[in-house]
Amino acid sequence: ESSLGAGLTNQEYAPLAELMGRVLWSSEVFNCSAPDTGNMETIERYGSPEHKEQWLKPLLEGKIRSAFAMTEPMPGSGSDPSMMRTAATRKGDRWVINGRKWFITGAGAAKHFILLARTSDDARKGLTAFLFYADQPGWKIERRIPIMGPEEHGGHCELEFNGLEIPDEDRLMEVGDGLRLTQAERAYLFELGGRSRDHLASPQAMKDTPDRPALQALVERSEEDRLRVAGGAPGHDNAGTFRMLVTLPPDYRPSED
Repeated sequence: ESSLGAGLTNQEYAPLAELMGRVLWSSEVFNCSAPDTGNMETIERYGSPEHKEQWLKPLLEGKIRSAFAMTEPMPGSGSDPSMMRTAATRKGDRWVINGRKWFITGAGAAKHFILLARTSDDARKGLTAFLFYADQPGWKIERRIPIMGPEEHGGHCELEFNGLEIPDEDRLMEVGDGLRLTQAERAYLFELGGRSRDHLASPQAMKDTPDRPALQALVERSEEDRLRVAGGAPGHDNAGTFRMLVTLPPDYRPSED
């Protein structure tokens, strides 16, 4: 659908993404890592020609990294963007942003961001998407949040917005189209399935590649759960790892004995 990129179909790209998923940093080497890929696709699909020249081109050339700022601490938006509390208030030809985001992947290394903020109380048209640069005043990284496993480039960060001003020309789509943008992005992500290493790390994506390190780790964890007793029952009766493995071919499932 685009003249940009390598011109691969989803089916052609999937095995390449699967190979890159074997090593944590390899997708970054090929400029195919999340959240950059999703941000590239979002700006290409919904950005103006000026947006594409200013914000998309450096990403495509691999000169910078980016981040997508949506999730918030409770009671703000997590998986449900409609609960968003970060506010964008119109001030002439600019928008003033106040609020807090967290678990923003890659924020510590990002040169620019896509930001979702509330612009009205309308249930379906209350969110708007904006673009801003990391060196703009009015926001800061509060902390890098510890996670399980190795930390990716740029970390997973908590952000505080205290008067960040964004020109209206740096708004993505129309005012109130932010929820539409997030849902369209999610739909595209699930259509592609194996676009990023995060989604290639699911048992469904790995069932035909039993040599994958992540699959081996999942099997080993399930075996540990089988031997662990919690609440008077074997651990795998309650643990999600065992239930996830039922989608695998029989040859690759752990024993149920």
